Amino acid sequence: TAAEPGPAAPTPLDLPGGRYIVLLDEKPVATYEGGEPGLAPTKAKEGERLDAASPQAKQYSRFLQNRQKDVASSAGVTPDTTYQITLNGFSANLSGAQASKLKGTKGVLGVYADEVRHPDAVPSTQFLGLEGAGGVWEGVGGIDKAGAGIVVGVVDTGISPENPSFAGDPLSTTPSDTQPYLAAGTDADGAAVTQVVYKKSDGGEFRSTVVDKPGAGKDAWSAAQYSTKLVGAQYFSEGAAATGFSFAYDYLSPRDGAGHGSHTASTAAGNNGVDATVEGVDFGAISGVAPAAKVAAYKACYDGPDPLVTTDDICALSDLLGAIDQATADGVDVINYSIGGGSATSV
Repeated sequence: TAAEPGPAAPTPLDLPGGRYIVLLDEKPVATYEGGEPGLAPTKAKEGERLDAASPQAKQYSRFLQNRQKDVASSAGVTPDTTYQITLNGFSANLSGAQASKLKGTKGVLGVYADEVRHPDAVPSTQFLGLEGAGGVWEGVGGIDKAGAGIVVGVVDTGISPENPSFAGDPLSTTPSDTQPYLAAGTDADGAAVTQVVYKKSDGGEFRSTVVDKPGAGKDAWSAAQYSTKLVGAQYFSEGAAATGFSFAYDYLSPRDGAGHGSHTASTAAGNNGVDATVEGVDFGAISGVAPAAKVAAYKACYDGPDPLVTTDDICALSDLLGAIDQATADGVDVINYSIGGGSATSV
């Protein structure tokens, strides 16, 4: 005897009940280029912004609202939210029958189950594969050891020593094989100076002259600004001065007047677990890529009068070269150079 037929297989239109987003096939306001009788285009022209409050946009929005109402009514649905500007459609709680009917309705582009999502972020350290099992940090013994024993030189706008990303202990004058310390030395001209000395993990030595500018003015700087984290801070300004640049809006010291140098330094080697707050908004804890590394800042860029633009700032090539040269001489292991401009054939 013939086998009894089984239950009919569900058709592609069979959908379960739930919350859905229903999209229609007419273009939304943002991308509508015309074509509907009596309705002018609403898409912004190249180089212009969308004007969703224009008479044309309002008229086309009403057209879309009426279309949405007609489609929803055909399935006995009352939308709770409608969309006309960046997409054309509505959302609603649908029975399985309503969802399936709408999916087969002419003019419906698609019926999509609503989703519950959560706030998320992909920090650079995660994107680069530093975090988690099998990450680079795990391979070096954990985040607390990432960058240990090396010095990251940053050629930029200087450094803000008070920034918690560069917090460290005060420097001792007692020599150490593991911690940076202050020691007497001589500079390239043979003059007596105070230097920060640090014995690196590769057996080499980092040795950088301390900038000493006493006083209470804005350009003051002393050995107290250095720490077991910030082991180097110098500045180079001869080239900028030669152009007639005014330093009135920045510091003639290693101090950062623009923020860019502190930002790049913290990204490269800032301490781990530092709470970041910008204008009262908490962004959570941040970390540099190599948080156990030491930081040495070589300022060669200066801020102009307008903090919102960079066209009045200056990074003289000669100062940049001097900073790179000194960083190399001091014994940094790597240089972060986030400076743009100049021709492809520049030094």
